[in-house]
Amino acid sequence: MERNTKIGLAVLAVLVLAIGMFLLLVYGKRVAMQDVFPSQPVFYARLDHVAQNITKVGGSSFWKNISAIDVPKVLVRNNVSQPRVKRVEESLNAIHAFIQNPWARIIFGKEIAFGFYEDGGPAAGGAGFLFALRLEPSVHAAEIVSRFWAQWGDEAATLRREYKGVAIITVNVKKKNVVFQYVRLGDVLVAASGDSSILEKVVDVYHKKAPGLGSDGNFAFVAGRAYPAGQGFFYVNARSLNGVLKQRAAAWEAQDLEEMSARTTGVGSYGFSFLPGEVNRWKLIVGVDPALMNPEARKALSCPPSEQPPVQFVPPGVIAYQWGACYDFKQAWERLREQAQALPPSVQEQARGFKRRLEKRWGVKIESDVLPLLGNEAGGYLTDVDTTGMFPYPRFLVFLKVKDRTKTEDLLARLTRNPLVPVLEEDHSQVKIRYAPVPLGPNMDPGYCFIGDYLVFSSTRQLLKKSIDTTADASRSLGADKTARAFGLSVSDKANAVAFVRLDVFAKRLRELLEWTDQYMSSQVTTASVFKQESETKKEAITRAIAAKTVELTLAEHKIEELEAKPAPPAAGPAADVSQEDPSVTPGAIENLRQSVQALRDDIKTGTAQRDELDVLAAQYQAQAQSAKLWMFNSRQVVVPALKGLEALRALGMKMVLTGRSFETEILLN
Repeated sequence: MERNTKIGLAVLAVLVLAIGMFLLLVYGKRVAMQDVFPSQPVFYARLDHVAQNITKVGGSSFWKNISAIDVPKVLVRNNVSQPRVKRVEESLNAIHAFIQNPWARIIFGKEIAFGFYEDGGPAAGGAGFLFALRLEPSVHAAEIVSRFWAQWGDEAATLRREYKGVAIITVNVKKKNVVFQYVRLGDVLVAASGDSSILEKVVDVYHKKAPGLGSDGNFAFVAGRAYPAGQGFFYVNARSLNGVLKQRAAAWEAQDLEEMSARTTGVGSYGFSFLPGEVNRWKLIVGVDPALMNPEARKALSCPPSEQPPVQFVPPGVIAYQWGACYDFKQAWERLREQAQALPPSVQEQARGFKRRLEKRWGVKIESDVLPLLGNEAGGYLTDVDTTGMFPYPRFLVFLKVKDRTKTEDLLARLTRNPLVPVLEEDHSQVKIRYAPVPLGPNMDPGYCFIGDYLVFSSTRQLLKKSIDTTADASRSLGADKTARAFGLSVSDKANAVAFVRLDVFAKRLRELLEWTDQYMSSQVTTASVFKQESETKKEAITRAIAAKTVELTLAEHKIEELEAKPAPPAAGPAADVSQEDPSVTPGAIENLRQSVQALRDDIKTGTAQRDELDVLAAQYQAQAQSAKLWMFNSRQVVVPALKGLEALRALGMKMVLTGRSFETEILLN
């Protein structure tokens, strides 16, 4: 019995070994991308299931609405030159053809990766580019290359050489002036531009004779914070990128690059990770060295993540919500004053004068009375945009945590002592609400109150009441909303900042706002058309009046010429025959005619000016009408399809966390 068991185990072991050998021969060795890419890349990207994700996105309602946009038509209508329109159209057709190409789906069906290195060998001009893709078992590297041979023709040549037992194939396409190399390592094909020295590094990494990506500290730090099962990952070495840009920058760009480098001092690397699912997730990771950062950035980085108490007074049905816990208003004020130093002296003096008048009117000092009261938390939410009134009116609420509620209440009492409209008070659930009714429509009564240590301001008193009621029952808050909780918006979820938008509802509200705007734009077109008709009628009347006065002017001028040509009447005396004098030749009559001539000339000049003014106004109205028509065209051809696409989505969320060594921002979409 024992002997039979041993024989059975031996047979099973041989069978497993045989199956393993068969799979290895058929499918080849699976190689991780980071096990063939050398360390210290300037840029690296890896994408999984590219073709599958493209197909998934292409079949979505969002993309169907976006792809319905007629891009060439939109460009032509916006006066883009025909050559540029043609280039865009050719690019779109090329992308579409590439996506539909069966070989593109084979190449990008599994996994691809890119890498850019500062040192790519002499032929690469000091830089090298790597492209890698994971092949199906039935696909050979030579078969992929041969697919392009027909378009290369006889001008293409290949050269094969061995490096440590691995064949490096060089392809020289003289017709296109293109040279590249490739190697096959397990189930991965790696191609490189320039000479083959960078591929030698790839082979060394594959054989564990040179450091790979995994040994790169900056890369490992960022990759360790990416999604382990992510289907996309991007990495940038910030310092290396700055160095490459400086080497290749033109003289006029050097100053801009220096400023960019100064702003990113202390940033070592960037990472971006993607994880698809019912809720799609993207994460941006910025790795930093606090010791190299300026004091302001270092202080911001040291702000610890915290819970979100305000979410307890946010109603569950809001369209959008935002909260942040690391604001430093005093520092922001100082930065604003520093930036003001760069303004012209006259502008600085105007700003100082405005500040003095404002402080005198309010009876407060911004630096000593206001800034010390402001905490580091602030945020708000939006529930609606009312487009039924005279103008769109947003229903929103903002909040700010204060350090001393009593002093803040006293300060607000002083600020509202002499308001433009009367400030009324109302008690709601033992909370005092102060508000100012605006006689422009229903529920236009902005006001404020305090909920705990939070100063809460709203565009309408009803939202203040709603937040007060929500505080009394946490089960009715946004933190209890299923969708919001999936996006990390419960009270216990720690973060430095969060944001949340119900995309479908938000897109519908934007469409309503767009319709209101289109109606306004349409009224401008109508006004321009009416003005054009009225101005043409007025111009015709003015033209007829000018013509009539021109005839009168001509007759008057001829009359003056005739009178001036007649002999002057004899001087008055006893012997003069008064009955023989022509009264029209008297100096007074001629002077009256001259005054009439001047009046006619003035009338003609005024009429001409009025006609010219009508032309100018008509041109202005026409320009406004053309702008309005262009707005409505872009609205209907671009914005509406985009908003319809957004309506197919549900929600978008953002969460930022500071760890002391990194800024991490996660974006969620479903």
